[in-house]
Amino acid sequence: MKRCFLHGHGACEGKISSEHYISRTVLDAIGGGGAVHVGGLLWQPPDTFQSIGINALVAKVLCEKHNAGLSQLDKAAGRLFRAIDGVDKRPEATHPLTQVDGNLIERWFLKLYCGLAAAKSSDTAIPDTLLRLLTGERWPEGWGLYVPFPAAPLTLATEFYYEALNAPTGEIKGIKLRVAGVHFNLLLGRPDNPTAWGLHRPRGLIFNNGSYEKRIELLWPVVNDRAVIYTRTGQSSDRPPQWSGWRETCA
Repeated sequence: MKRCFLHGHGACEGKISSEHYISRTVLDAIGGGGAVHVGGLLWQPPDTFQSIGINALVAKVLCEKHNAGLSQLDKAAGRLFRAIDGVDKRPEATHPLTQVDGNLIERWFLKLYCGLAAAKSSDTAIPDTLLRLLTGERWPEGWGLYVPFPAAPLTLATEFYYEALNAPTGEIKGIKLRVAGVHFNLLLGRPDNPTAWGLHRPRGLIFNNGSYEKRIELLWPVVNDRAVIYTRTGQSSDRPPQWSGWRETCA
């Protein structure tokens, strides 16, 4: 029988119902026509992007009470990714400044990892440390969200790519994500070389195309004055270059 993966972290209530382990609000934000290109999930064929219907990305992983308790994370993530997608595809309708709670985004990325791990197998043991962070415990110094500075041109495509970062022992050390073409790293440990992973808890993301500037401000308890800047250079209808070497199929 499926059990809520937050069992023991507050009382469970209600049934274990099918929920989107990648939040519906995020999928709606980056999906087109009710589907989204997804890659890197544990059950997918290697090196494959699949166009998957949003309604198919569900699993029984949380009870109704815990799912409702984490809904603020879903709302924050939806707000972030709607803004990123809108800056690229609907700039005239996107507000010049979008503010999002950075702590909620960190916890949403962690919720994503826990949900995918629980969806893989009901026997998967999610470390208690991570469950405590998910439910609001303070993150250790150096842990959390890193956003890489663009080292090469990015294509802001309708996509969701996920990669778990495991130590040789199998211990989870972080996750790498690419959502709507923007890269994120969530580190579950203090890195030896932080700059290799990007800017830790940046002040925000700035998108500039010469005629406008759109800002997504991430709100943190301790303000970081540095931001990651993206400059638009053009548009294309070609296959996104980051999919090079990947098959594209329908699930």
